[in-house]
Amino acid sequence: MIKKYTKFLEEVTIKGNSGIPNDDYLSDSERRARARLGSNGNPLPEADFRLISQNGMELMRLLHISSSLIVGKERELEKLAKKAILSNYGSILDGVELDIRLVKRGEPKDLMEPGEMPVFRITNDPELRKEVDKAKLLNNIIQGEAKNTKSLLHTEEVKEGINGIFGKELGEFIFDTWDKMTKIADKMDWMVPVSAKSDMMEDDPNGLAGAVKVEWKGSDDKKDLSDKVLKSLENDGDIKDNEDDISELFSYGPKITAVGLDFPMLLHETVKGIYELIAAHSIPDDPEFANKIKSNVSSFADEAEDFRYGPEIASDLRDFVNSVIDSMSKTNSSIWEIDNLREFVFGKMVDRKYLTTDDFLKLFKGILSNTDEAKSKLKLIIGDVLKELGDVQTFNMDDLGLESPSEDEDDYSKLSKREIEKMIDDSLDDGNFTKVKELTEILNKYFPEK
Repeated sequence: MIKKYTKFLEEVTIKGNSGIPNDDYLSDSERRARARLGSNGNPLPEADFRLISQNGMELMRLLHISSSLIVGKERELEKLAKKAILSNYGSILDGVELDIRLVKRGEPKDLMEPGEMPVFRITNDPELRKEVDKAKLLNNIIQGEAKNTKSLLHTEEVKEGINGIFGKELGEFIFDTWDKMTKIADKMDWMVPVSAKSDMMEDDPNGLAGAVKVEWKGSDDKKDLSDKVLKSLENDGDIKDNEDDISELFSYGPKITAVGLDFPMLLHETVKGIYELIAAHSIPDDPEFANKIKSNVSSFADEAEDFRYGPEIASDLRDFVNSVIDSMSKTNSSIWEIDNLREFVFGKMVDRKYLTTDDFLKLFKGILSNTDEAKSKLKLIIGDVLKELGDVQTFNMDDLGLESPSEDEDDYSKLSKREIEKMIDDSLDDGNFTKVKELTEILNKYFPEK
């Protein structure tokens, strides 16, 4: 039998990642996962093909039951999924189009990007290696947050919605069916060896239970319109004079298209898309370099491994961030009232314009090691998020243990022309046209056209 081409390539694994404390952390993660997913206090075994077969057949049975019960209820379930997503992530989805659909077997494959034979798998380039380590960690967090959507399934809002669609008795039955499906799928991720699971995914793409695509509509048109608005502002145009163009700019937003064979998978893929959207801030501007990174973390083997460690890594990150927020809430408890604060913090952490890749990897290693240095750094990041969310009036930064910025930090006269132009571009990308106007005036003041 001829070995698959991908098997000749060096696989990028989470083991040895520079953002992970050491392999002991991964061993402990595996131990925790197997104990959590096992039964009667016995850790879950790997490569026990008798158990794999039993669980696989049970999963297929439950999938068949689910498929037969949701016929004719697809649109109602899609609306419920969207409602649940917006209830939990609404504050970070402003301007984002959600296309959430239940589909039939084989259709998730249609949403996947065409597979390409990778030109290489990792090189000796240290800069690429670091970027690949960061991307691998982000993929684990994205997959982990998506897999942890069973917490969404268990909310009263979703349970009541299911009962409203199917009636109480049948609703409770189908909820129980979906709950069992998610638990068996979690077990299978650890029972089936990574190499075997990646082969299964590669050999039978029609067997995929869901898929998601994140895209930006009209990106070329948006750039032309952005240039037009910027030119107007540079020529002393007023923001009000550009209201129509600015309004149109906001219509060129991101779109998340998520499909699934069943309701839990629909939630899974949508949350995955949301975190992919947040993590987009980590993608380098250079398309060629970005593609090199992607080619090193996008194999079926990568995804199979992400299924395993992702929930554990995402859970540890979530617990750490929550603990720091909790410590800050002792001086102002209303910090917990901010919707999706944790997601905003994650977005700040991964933003390459805010933290370098080296700093991100150092911080993440500190988070997983639970260091005081990481706690202090995260406090500052949370403080910056609060300022950007406009909560400087609500929160006293000194009370939260954070230093307020001094006035000379905004002394633009110390910046180069290129730095100010970069800030203008960033503000334009963020849709902050008031800041664009302010920076344009500063640029004209310190670097007048000759």
